[in-house]
Amino acid sequence: MSTAAAAEPDELERRILSCPRLPSLPAVALEVLRLCHEEEIDLWRITDALSSDPALAARVLRAANAATLAVRGKVGTLTRAVPILGSDAVVAIALSFSLVRGRRRDDRGLDRSALWRRAVFAALASRTLAEGSAGAADPEEAFLAALLQDLGMLALAEVFPAEYGAVCARAAGDHEAQARLERDAFGTDHAAVGALLAGAWRLPDALRRAVAGSHAGPPPGAAPAEEGLLRCVALSGHLADVWVAPGEAALRPALEAARARLGFAEVDLEAVLGRMALLIPETASDFDIDLLEPARVEAVLAEARRLPAALGLAPAAREAAARVERGAALDGALRLAFDFARGHGEWLALVEVSPDAPLPAERATALVGLLRRCVRSTDLVGSIEGDRVLLLLPQTDLAAATLVAGRLLARISAGGPQLSLSAGVAAAAPDGRSTLAELRAAAAAGAATAHGRGGGQVAAADPAGAEAKR
Repeated sequence: MSTAAAAEPDELERRILSCPRLPSLPAVALEVLRLCHEEEIDLWRITDALSSDPALAARVLRAANAATLAVRGKVGTLTRAVPILGSDAVVAIALSFSLVRGRRRDDRGLDRSALWRRAVFAALASRTLAEGSAGAADPEEAFLAALLQDLGMLALAEVFPAEYGAVCARAAGDHEAQARLERDAFGTDHAAVGALLAGAWRLPDALRRAVAGSHAGPPPGAAPAEEGLLRCVALSGHLADVWVAPGEAALRPALEAARARLGFAEVDLEAVLGRMALLIPETASDFDIDLLEPARVEAVLAEARRLPAALGLAPAAREAAARVERGAALDGALRLAFDFARGHGEWLALVEVSPDAPLPAERATALVGLLRRCVRSTDLVGSIEGDRVLLLLPQTDLAAATLVAGRLLARISAGGPQLSLSAGVAAAAPDGRSTLAELRAAAAAGAATAHGRGGGQVAAADPAGAEAKR
């Protein structure tokens, strides 16, 4: 055992918090955090603080447009964006953006580039899981909590620079082994140290607990309001390990481990990875970080598709992926899904995706297959009139469907042969005011509006009036 492990807990905490090279937050992020913790939150002062950092302000505006694009039109000012997002989401965006953008690139025994890549992939995974959890966790809060979960590694590397390099070498990239070796050497691990930093920054208790439990998951008796967040963060690292696996030999074991630990059916794992893939270009640009080349993204998704056969699962299990229907079968499936959503008081969204120029038959077929791989197994893919594709998204409101559509278009335009697509989005609310015909007409109207604006866009329409918005 290292002499570091003999230190009393209070002494170890003092050494960590007094270290001058600990990760720190820029002044604007600290000011946003302070303002959001005041007893009476002043959104105007938060807006003023964000305005002092143009890059951060742009990130907040993008988040607000992603959340409300379909319903309220273009959000062009922080005075609109901040009330729409709310103080919790603004804090999450400000902290996550500032931490990644302000990262140092020296090593001191720790491969910081690898750590930040894994942290960002974990954050993407956590957000993706939260977006699919039907409100069990806030996506931006889940993103930030997962991003913070390994921050303690940076702190330990600064406080124990010589010893921590040896711990990292022995762990050889095995994250759970890393935590065990940390406890042996220092009497604590990076999850506990990350929670200590979160407390020092006065982050919400839920975030601190999510960081502390990032290797354990929700404890017995966890509050329902926090259980979803804790679960998303605890599972995120296993998905991150798939994307950062060093080479083909390590990819299959990482996929098998993720499938086993997450408890996913193989098609569900593929769908989650597909949704994460949609986020990679946008996130790499947002945070100015190299994540993965498009060819590697496709290699990961291809290996995920091959996993069921490699594990000896029944070939029929592959058909549990999103169904593809055409003609009368599509009409019937849409009617059943619409009636079910109406009877159970659930949202239902339609996305019509169509190329901005006609496609030959083989490329239209390939487009259907690509879209099928990027949606959930519970979604439905419909091929309509040759090269147009209809996506049915159960339990998805207008804002979430618009976000998914935008990411689908970004993913397809980011890799492989250039293909310009437009998408129209519409959603039926649980209140039962729209009909299936109105819903389909609205999605088609949105697609037509997107094409009319030059293509490569997403437009949403109200089923009651099919008025498209950007």
